[in-house]
Amino acid sequence: MDLDNLPGLVRALQQEILDVMELSETEKAYAAQIKETLKRVISSLGRSFRLDPSLFRKLPRNVTDVVLSPQGIFCLTYNDNSISTRSLENLSTESLLMVLERLLPEIEQEITDRHRKLIIRVAVLERISNEIKNVPTIGPISAKHSGPQQAELAIDDQTSGLTKARPRHPD
Repeated sequence: MDLDNLPGLVRALQQEILDVMELSETEKAYAAQIKETLKRVISSLGRSFRLDPSLFRKLPRNVTDVVLSPQGIFCLTYNDNSISTRSLENLSTESLLMVLERLLPEIEQEITDRHRKLIIRVAVLERISNEIKNVPTIGPISAKHSGPQQAELAIDDQTSGLTKARPRHPD
């Protein structure tokens, strides 16, 4: 080993450590941003997501079920049916990537389904709105005649905008 190379190796090591520290801070910032956005998205969907416990390498083996709530809380169920919770904010970046790989397709499908249903409802409401404009309105019952069979109804004439009185015929 050449002792003259040691100072160069130390400088390279220092630079590598600085790079790792900078990348680590960048990773934390991106992970925090993604966690906050994920929490907002699942909250807006208002539903929980079941996850395979094997996605989380640091979980104890006796965890049988993992559910991510709309509030961003992981509910862990154990073999003995006990339950504990963990926050999305505390999820490691490695586990976050595994969760995203599993959840994003499911979230996309959920949003696509909602979009499709909204399109159908809006189209139906638009058709109804267009048709309901053609429904004539019924005015107040005239006070001239006291009997229900004698009462007149004022019906708005859609073509002229005039109100015509039409006698009500007995049943």
